[in-house]
Amino acid sequence: TVNSPSACQGSNATVTATPGSAGTYNYAWTIPAGATAVGNTGSFSTNTAGTYSVIITDQTTSCSSSSASGMVTMNPNPTVTVNDASICSGNSASLTATPGSASSYDYSWTIPAGATNPGNVSSFNTSTPGVYAVVITDQGTGCSSASGAGNVTVNPSPTVTVNNPTACFGNPLTMTATAGSAGTFDYAWTVPSGATNPGNVNSFTTSTSGTYSVVITNQATGCSSNTVNGVVTINPIPAAPNAGTDATYCSTWTLVPMTVSGSGNATFTWYADAALSNAIGNGSQLTPQNVIGTTVYYVTQTVNGCVSPSNMVTIIVEGCEITIPTAFTPDNDGVNDFWEIVDLDNAYPNNQVTVFNRWGNMLYQSPKGAYSSDPWKGFYNNNALPVGSYYYIIDLNDDKGETKKGIVTIIKN
Repeated sequence: TVNSPSACQGSNATVTATPGSAGTYNYAWTIPAGATAVGNTGSFSTNTAGTYSVIITDQTTSCSSSSASGMVTMNPNPTVTVNDASICSGNSASLTATPGSASSYDYSWTIPAGATNPGNVSSFNTSTPGVYAVVITDQGTGCSSASGAGNVTVNPSPTVTVNNPTACFGNPLTMTATAGSAGTFDYAWTVPSGATNPGNVNSFTTSTSGTYSVVITNQATGCSSNTVNGVVTINPIPAAPNAGTDATYCSTWTLVPMTVSGSGNATFTWYADAALSNAIGNGSQLTPQNVIGTTVYYVTQTVNGCVSPSNMVTIIVEGCEITIPTAFTPDNDGVNDFWEIVDLDNAYPNNQVTVFNRWGNMLYQSPKGAYSSDPWKGFYNNNALPVGSYYYIIDLNDDKGETKKGIVTIIKN
């Protein structure tokens, strides 16, 4: 008898002739075309499919058998392909081993470091990049394929930043989405109510406040970023500040600082001209210059970077020189009836006038800073004083501590 072995392509099958009884035999083989001659042997290996026949002859009796045959079957090795996959970071790829012909197979995978071996399956998901190779074995023939491989590429998701611009009302500003890496990207914007969607651009101008969101997609990989927001802030133009009070001074006075008020977080800038080109100070107060004449000061307030229109304060400085008469005539004729010290109250608002007789007795003292409201009329205790010379001291109560002293004479017609 002759066996009928099977083998896989690339392997050898062993053909064996088995005599029916013990003895020493010669073997005469008939082999298929293409097979290598095997000679006088009871067993040999071959990789050629077909029918192998043999007649054996007993060397002692020279008696021969009838022909016996066996069939050698060479089973084809299966083939397999594995798909390549390209995914974005955070997603998973589906890998599938596809045999070249229908049958039942076992699957043996070789995977990259860090990946989980899927076991004996034809398809699975993975998020680990690298080369995945598989060998399949036909469950019916036991023949295995050459290794088939597929490559998993994990593309990074792009990143993007969006600026947070701030502008004053009436001034457009620019929104810009900046990709975190080089590449060509598509831009999908979500804009606040009232704003015009700019379309597929990375930068645009707007005058509408609110939150602007963008998602960018890499044109080469199809991977998209997370949604990133930027906030547009449009600050209002503040109203003109409440300016200081207009004032008139004598040149001899200490000028009082001008005080301005406005919004709680405002800063103030003072200017010497209506064109606001000559800044002369900052802060809520500014001391005017003691310069004779009329000076107009302009002030603005700045809130959140936005500058208001200006308001103005007018300061007038006059010479206000006082005139001290040396005599007067308190005779009730309507002319020169009291001692008129011209511009005293204007020039020295804290003045005080005191009059004495020759013995140093005080005859009169004015209200402080209000001599003109109650000037000396030549009386003492409601009695008219006689003609004569009287002594005065005028305490100016100015910054220098000055006084004026002299003699004033009462004359009567």
